[in-house]
Amino acid sequence: MPKAVVYLIGYERPLPGVQTDAVGKFVFEDVTPGWYTLSCIRNGFVTQKYRAALNLTPGTELKGFVIHMTQEAAINGRVTDQDGDPVRGADVYVQHPSYPQGRRQLSTAVQVITNDQGYYRAAGLAPGRYYVKAEARHAVTASERKTGSSEADLATYFPSALDETDAKPLDLESGGRNAHGPADDG
Repeated sequence: MPKAVVYLIGYERPLPGVQTDAVGKFVFEDVTPGWYTLSCIRNGFVTQKYRAALNLTPGTELKGFVIHMTQEAAINGRVTDQDGDPVRGADVYVQHPSYPQGRRQLSTAVQVITNDQGYYRAAGLAPGRYYVKAEARHAVTASERKTGSSEADLATYFPSALDETDAKPLDLESGGRNAHGPADDG
């Protein structure tokens, strides 16, 4: 892939990245022997890592590496309150399911903040299944500070669920854009 940047990351020191040429080829010269990982980055694509660590010994010349790049996906949406007004500065979490020790849990892949009109865009996502959660940032009033109590805004999962078990998943494909997100946060 042209215009990608390839990184050879050593366990002792990282090397500067090199850009691929017009046909996607790259070369690292004068590499100190040792163990390295290889990763490739390009705007609009998911960062790819070579599947195994590389042990480079003196005189080693490796050729024929093929790193397939996957076009990134994004989720766009708008967070509004119970009255339909935009929620400015809400935290939006794009989460994917994982199963540590066989138990399902949602892990945050991307976190973004809504703009002044309540809109957000979460990009850089790999294809897969995601859940979207929004939380308004609650400004504590002087009386709440004085009494020690406050009204917390509830986290809301897409489409309008208060619990992740009632959340609707969004399935993203490579290069996919999904214009859905939390409908309200209140």
